[in-house]
Amino acid sequence: MNLFTLPKSMRPGSDLISKIAIKDPMVINIITKALLNVENDYHVGNSEWDNGMRSDVVLQPKSSASNLPPTIIEIQQTIDALFIKRVINYSLQAFKR
Repeated sequence: MNLFTLPKSMRPGSDLISKIAIKDPMVINIITKALLNVENDYHVGNSEWDNGMRSDVVLQPKSSASNLPPTIIEIQQTIDALFIKRVINYSLQAFKR
């Protein structure tokens, strides 16, 4: 008997749960500590770019006075040439911001 069924968007293979987890402040600190050796300096920023594309998650420095870069996080099961091209485009968009 099924008492509970996960919505299709939250089943394994979907990146929705991963995106939700990454937006948690504790997870943000784990990521920024591992990559940049900083904690409590980032928040979830706007993931939509000027060209209309959208990243999974963009971490922005809390202070615009800091020299910290934005951090783009992409959840991806398969890495292919199209994905690499998209990530390069996101990086260029972040640089222009």
